[in-house]
Amino acid sequence: MERNHARASDGAVLAACRHGGHLLSWQTPDGRERLFLSPLSQPAPGVAIRGGVPVCFPQFSGFGPLPKHGFVRDRIWQCTAAGTAADGRARLTYALEADAATRALWPQAFRCELELLAAGDTLAVTLAVHNTGEAPLSFTGALHTYFAVTDLDAARVSGLEAHPYRDHAGAAAAGGGIDHSPDGAPLCFGAEVDRVYAGVRGAIRLATGAGTLQIEADGFPDAVIWNPGPEKGAALADLEAGAWRRYVCVEAAIVRTPVSVAAGALWRGTQRVRVI
Repeated sequence: MERNHARASDGAVLAACRHGGHLLSWQTPDGRERLFLSPLSQPAPGVAIRGGVPVCFPQFSGFGPLPKHGFVRDRIWQCTAAGTAADGRARLTYALEADAATRALWPQAFRCELELLAAGDTLAVTLAVHNTGEAPLSFTGALHTYFAVTDLDAARVSGLEAHPYRDHAGAAAAGGGIDHSPDGAPLCFGAEVDRVYAGVRGAIRLATGAGTLQIEADGFPDAVIWNPGPEKGAALADLEAGAWRRYVCVEAAIVRTPVSVAAGALWRGTQRVRVI
């Protein structure tokens, strides 16, 4: 898999690829890898990469008629920039436009642009959606970020204790999930976790066992927390035995209410991550 690399003036490093416009690696200046990427992942036409930051568009998960998580995460994007930005940050940018293959699945004219920026202990991932057609378009989606953890027993998610959520794990997935009142406590892991938190404001914090990540989003109203747990983790062919214990997905998302983009208009959403 051919990679595009970018290095910040302070030593932070990004690596991504054209398959899916996919961020594969984010290393902070101390050399620590902050994302999880499965070595068994073999990207191919119709096959997405396991780990990093898959772009889910124009549909989140299986909540609609399109392929699961849409179709852009396994298409070949154009790399439009790779290097060090004027402000010293590592910068990679990608673009994808509608073509005959996308219109066969979703008859909309669009251009997606992805900008990846990193410096110091901070990463910013921005997805822009241009409606290049003559009619409005609507979509759901996510930045499906796999954060590396030293071990799942050490992982904790805080900042969502006061938020209700919809549970999609196990039997709850049938019928569109089950709504729950706020837990009032940080989220721990072990069994499968698949939760959608709607209308999230403020920061989410993920304790990884190697520091805490503070995760914020603009433009994405919802947040998804996911780990497959032991049964589903063991069933994933592109995941090593036990590797489900080495990541937690905290996703900036649009799930409950689709975004509508007027003809000729632009939508932009960003996920920002900082080691604190």
